[in-house]
Amino acid sequence: GLEDSISAFVQQNGVQYPVGYFTDRAVLEMYGVYYVPHNVFFNREGKLVRTAIGELSLSTLESYLTGIL
Repeated sequence: GLEDSISAFVQQNGVQYPVGYFTDRAVLEMYGVYYVPHNVFFNREGKLVRTAIGELSLSTLESYLTGIL
């Protein structure tokens, strides 16, 4: 399922940042999530700084994260 796919991505790519997923409709609606995958990026202060709908390449993902850090 989805949790297994996310876990596999994290392990295969040595992800060093927090990754989570939500199925709670209230949380999904709060961030405007209507498609999967839907990536939501927060900075260290917890502010939403970027969203991206669709699958991201590892290089794109890393560039987004570098921009946040």
